[in-house]
Amino acid sequence: MFDADMSDAEPASFTGADLDRQRLDQAARRVGEHPRFEAALEMFCAGVVDSFEGDRLANRLMGQAGRFAILALLIALGGGRDGAGVTVTRLAELLGKRKPASPGRTHALAGALRAAGAIESAVQSSDNRERPVRATALMLAQAARWVERSLAPAELVTPLPARAADLARRPGFVERYFVHMVTPYIAEGFILYDGFPEVERIMQRAGGYVLMIEMLRTATWGAGGMLSAHIPSGTVAARLTISRAQVRSVLRMAEARGWLALRARGNRIVELDPAFAARLRHWVATELAWGADLARRAAADLGGGAFFDAAPA
Repeated sequence: MFDADMSDAEPASFTGADLDRQRLDQAARRVGEHPRFEAALEMFCAGVVDSFEGDRLANRLMGQAGRFAILALLIALGGGRDGAGVTVTRLAELLGKRKPASPGRTHALAGALRAAGAIESAVQSSDNRERPVRATALMLAQAARWVERSLAPAELVTPLPARAADLARRPGFVERYFVHMVTPYIAEGFILYDGFPEVERIMQRAGGYVLMIEMLRTATWGAGGMLSAHIPSGTVAARLTISRAQVRSVLRMAEARGWLALRARGNRIVELDPAFAARLRHWVATELAWGADLARRAAADLGGGAFFDAAPA
């Protein structure tokens, strides 16, 4: 249930240019200890998986850390459909801070996104390398869907300025949300998975993020106190529009690092290391706390409470 009057409201934001990592971690721990965190965790995992299921464009836009970084920077720096745009060369320069995608990969992904109708030229130019591009309505719709699915579970555990659905469909909200998301990256190279090396490794693999969430979503306590997830490679690959090879690659990489063990033919049963599972849970709590703060900042940019009081039906 949405509750705008929760007692644990943040007195000041911790995202954006004044990023406070300690306050972010404290907020995440409060979220993780909230009585409704289990419900929020289940909703978050289900929402992420649902947003990828059968949606090839979602995988292309958000299925790997580098792809998501390009999407976030494009929306934040290029503006919406009427924005001035940002050159792919500039995107590659920014991504070079942490190398979630190489310059060559950035240009290749930009070409694929253009072919998919997710980006378009903001101005006419004879030089594709210096032609500013911007997000199309298709990309913005995908981003809004992701924002809504990410914020809906946060309603259960931390204050939001309005319901997730109302926030996501407000003109300009998604753009402002991503502006505040990328500001600390541009300023100091901060990415939310800093401090989560397991998550970083997995998210750098194509399809890794959604597969990580699927493992957490299906995890149950089995015989001998082992936390097991049901991950049949073929079925999961088809549902999440990733290849079997991608599924196997992520699972084998994680097994090699001791985060899980494959216990059945076809990767059908995955036993998660308890410490690894706990880290994934804290990661979700961090995502919820971070997203809620981005939402509060974006809403404040657009007029705060009065702006959202007149939410369309």
